[in-house]
Amino acid sequence: MKIVLVSATVGEIQPVLTHLDQYARTISLSEYEYRQHCIIPFVTGVGSPATAFAMGRFRNFGLDDLILHVGISGSYTPQIALGSVVEVTEERWADLGAENADGSLIDLFELGLADPSQKPYKSGVLVNKKSSLKTGLVQVSGQTVNMASGTSETIRRVHRHRGIAVESMEGAAVFYAAAMWDIPLISVRAISNLVAIRDKTKWNIPLAIRNLNEFIINFLDRN
Repeated sequence: MKIVLVSATVGEIQPVLTHLDQYARTISLSEYEYRQHCIIPFVTGVGSPATAFAMGRFRNFGLDDLILHVGISGSYTPQIALGSVVEVTEERWADLGAENADGSLIDLFELGLADPSQKPYKSGVLVNKKSSLKTGLVQVSGQTVNMASGTSETIRRVHRHRGIAVESMEGAAVFYAAAMWDIPLISVRAISNLVAIRDKTKWNIPLAIRNLNEFIINFLDRN
């Protein structure tokens, strides 16, 4: 199987890259043969614009069997603790739209600028095309922001849909591209922080990256 390993930054997948350099056969500058898979690491850059541009060029790689999208995220609930690794199965745009006079947000569908039932959306939500491979992880819903939430007011405004568990800056862009390309997608996130008033002393990025990369390697080994 050809797997494109998508990440916003090199740092989020550096342990996997080191593992591939050591244990995989290098096919080309950007491809590895590992187990029965062809692995293509693909770093998009941070945020939806960079990710959308990168994913728009995705077909340069040819026909691919799976997008494995990975990275770190914030959690809206303490039930998903720091270091937890989860699978995101659907995404929303959290702050794409307009703002009311009272500060509340209006999304593209409420504005009448997009059809919530038109591809790639399903009732306004971006849902991944299922892969035959299983992660065994807790499945959650995510949403994508342009600015990571850092105040109670911002959190109140953007976290308006029930059931949203994690926040990222790229997820919806990857889901959008995968749906438009009709390619199976697995999106895996490790929790580096709770979405709360910004205090980086309470974050644990090293733990999230370590657990994320351990999962990726184990996932590739068993599949």
